[in-house]
Amino acid sequence: MSVAMTKALSEEELGLLGELRRRHPGRKTACGAVLAEIVAGTDSHDRGRAMSLFMRLRCRGGHRALERIVKELQPRVDDPNDPAGESGSKEWSLCSGVICTIGSIDNATSHEILARLLATLPSGRTKADVLEGMGFERKQFDPALAIPFLSPDTPVREILSALYALEYNDYSRKQPEDAERRLRPLLQSPNPQVRQYALVALRSAPQFRPLVLALSDDPDPYVRQVVGEVLRWMDMLEDRDDA
Repeated sequence: MSVAMTKALSEEELGLLGELRRRHPGRKTACGAVLAEIVAGTDSHDRGRAMSLFMRLRCRGGHRALERIVKELQPRVDDPNDPAGESGSKEWSLCSGVICTIGSIDNATSHEILARLLATLPSGRTKADVLEGMGFERKQFDPALAIPFLSPDTPVREILSALYALEYNDYSRKQPEDAERRLRPLLQSPNPQVRQYALVALRSAPQFRPLVLALSDDPDPYVRQVVGEVLRWMDMLEDRDDA
């Protein structure tokens, strides 16, 4: 680990890293020790802290081990006999964290893993989390993988996750014509959450202000609140461009 990266860590993070290196003495690198805790740890809190540290260290290995964790946890996370997800809440938290960790690696192999999971997992919480995990990508993000999930026939959870990933990667700014065509119908969705997320997905492109203003009198108070937030964001972008 570089000196610059060490300086970027807080005292708490450095303490955790030292603890994990002592706990996994067979691992020669910091990233290796952190990965070992994610894969083999027995305490869900410690594994969660290790995942955060893995992302902070910008570790770039361990892809296959992380993919195996997702595949092992998915049946419990998406248990059809537990639709509320209550019995699998710990597993879901861990699985979601691992998926975001894969996305943060942001290289060709990690992207291939997310694409494969998206294509092979059944509809459910884990598939939605894979879409959100793609929101952590920057260099590797491919909007073509998320866009098909904007169909009104898609389960709401997956629509929201696709909108999240697209918004984080400035979809409406980078592909404005496609964004308008695909997001306009979602602004009319009967589901207020879909309307909220579609509004947020437009915020990086101030030219869509009229679409946002059209929902100023939406019957849902949270949608109206998001309208105001998105308009303020657009104002900020325009002020920055004018500076």
